[in-house]
Amino acid sequence: MENPLITEALGLLMYGMTTVFVFLCILILLTQLMSKFVSSFDLGSKDEPDDSALRRVAKEAAIKFHNKNK
Repeated sequence: MENPLITEALGLLMYGMTTVFVFLCILILLTQLMSKFVSSFDLGSKDEPDDSALRRVAKEAAIKFHNKNK
């Protein structure tokens, strides 16, 4: 004797889990496609300072601020 309530619950469970799985697969695929599309653009600018120069300036400013407040 099969309980129709259990059978219906298992069917609904499988439907919901399948829906979530398909949605997450589509989400992953679209995220990868969007990442490839965005990375095709050159977002960097030649006018921006080098990261090491920016760090050096930030360190000098921090040292100057620290020494001023002694």
